[in-house]
Amino acid sequence: MQNKLQQIFPMIKNRQEVMEEIRNDPNLMKIFKEWSNQQQEYFLNFVTGARA
Repeated sequence: MQNKLQQIFPMIKNRQEVMEEIRNDPNLMKIFKEWSNQQQEYFLNFVTGARA
């Protein structure tokens, strides 16, 4: 399901797409894993438009 920002800006990726990009890049995955769960959640919410 798209959020309102994704309806206006279709280039915004959903959580699953962002995580797939992170998993496919070892450098991104390393950085992501160094973050706390709270930081990971904040980042994912921010980049998917779920939270500003």
